[in-house]
Amino acid sequence: MITTVRALCRCQPDYAPAWFESWYNAGWRPILTREEDCRRHPDFALWQATVADLPFVNQRDYSEWSYFRWLGHGDEPCAMVDLDTINYGWRPEDYAALNIPAGKILFLDEVDLVGDPEQVRRERFAAIARAEPFIEPDGRPNLSDMVTMRAVHPGNIMTAISKQLLDPGWEQAALVHFQNDRWRRMGATSRLDAIRTVNAMRKENGK
Repeated sequence: MITTVRALCRCQPDYAPAWFESWYNAGWRPILTREEDCRRHPDFALWQATVADLPFVNQRDYSEWSYFRWLGHGDEPCAMVDLDTINYGWRPEDYAALNIPAGKILFLDEVDLVGDPEQVRRERFAAIARAEPFIEPDGRPNLSDMVTMRAVHPGNIMTAISKQLLDPGWEQAALVHFQNDRWRRMGATSRLDAIRTVNAMRKENGK
């Protein structure tokens, strides 16, 4: 059973301890992975050259990093999540109950569940080959890591588990993603402030 969860970041923000505590308390072994871990992966040079040809509308450095993070777990079977995805009770047993086929990647919403290393490697490059850029209103082609993975794994069984902050059902969700614009909309002064506010609310409500 997979019990390790990793989050990747280029710097360690003030809410990193809140992320660690939430996953640890839910029974996971949380590990913070840095950029240098991605760069040490044996596929990094080939991956970097592949990603360099993709069309991005957002800042290229940020967009490329979104793809580089796929290498950050070093092929160890694990769950990968965004550092601003806070766990409110989703345990390794809950993942096991999903019965994901062996060797299958699930990168849907903010959770990337990783299986057999060689299968993972093949699926990474297959995703790049199969992804179709979407066209922005101004006519420019654009890709993102989420769009690319959904080219390989259409559908989303994680929507019942992971919710964006302020989306319908987020107050009861087992995983909540504290996206930038969302915590600003709830009137918080920072992402950490939003996490603390929601933590207090969930504790008061017993959820």
